[in-house]
Amino acid sequence: MSFFIRDEGAAFESALVCEPGGRERNEDRAAYRETKDRGFYALCDGLGGHRGGDEASETAAETFLESISGAESVSRESIKAAVDLAQERLLEKFGGERQPGALAPRTTGAFLALGGGRAFVCNIGDSRVYHLRGGKIEFITNDHSVAYLSYLSGEIEYDDIRTSPDQNRLMRSMGDAEKYNPEFADPIETKPGDAFLLCSDGFWEYVSEQDMEKTLRASKTPSRWLAKMLRIHAANTKGINDNDNYSAITVFVN
Repeated sequence: MSFFIRDEGAAFESALVCEPGGRERNEDRAAYRETKDRGFYALCDGLGGHRGGDEASETAAETFLESISGAESVSRESIKAAVDLAQERLLEKFGGERQPGALAPRTTGAFLALGGGRAFVCNIGDSRVYHLRGGKIEFITNDHSVAYLSYLSGEIEYDDIRTSPDQNRLMRSMGDAEKYNPEFADPIETKPGDAFLLCSDGFWEYVSEQDMEKTLRASKTPSRWLAKMLRIHAANTKGINDNDNYSAITVFVN
């Protein structure tokens, strides 16, 4: 288990974890790049049962960071260009345009770009981005899953998404030309004290929104916040031998 933390004095502080859980192979990929005044974060979850899911998630995350780190500005246009380039690299590498969707390596994507007092968020699939302010959740990305559609239609409650048999049936993903349809949130005007959480479904399935808020209010650093949530994750997965890969990135705005 690893934590990576920015030096004091930077605009952002971050911590990261990416673990296989109860699986032999880790198909999650979480990474970020920060400067004194910009921060770029990517978290991707390769689809289980698809050949090369681990390669797909790594390709998507690294391509996104490579592209947006070289952008002139942090904007909706730059995050879109970086996500689109990641999709192009996946299609070039794995032939997702030529293969049936069930055969092409695919991945989810949760992306965050911070700079100039604003945050830009993009997601595709069921990896999530949370924005918290004052210890309360302000924004959560939408899942692109059958279970989430059931929630929107009123068939199930929000918390039931975690245990729904349709939670892993994704309507959108990266690496498949037909299912590529990223969702971009409205820009967020950031303030000192804001916090962000990027996480895969293997994480948020076992850590509730109430847990995220409660642990944040008791934490002065992103690493402590993450450590507290990981203790909850460990308690809730105790006795489960095949729990999914789990990954998360916590970010504080200074």
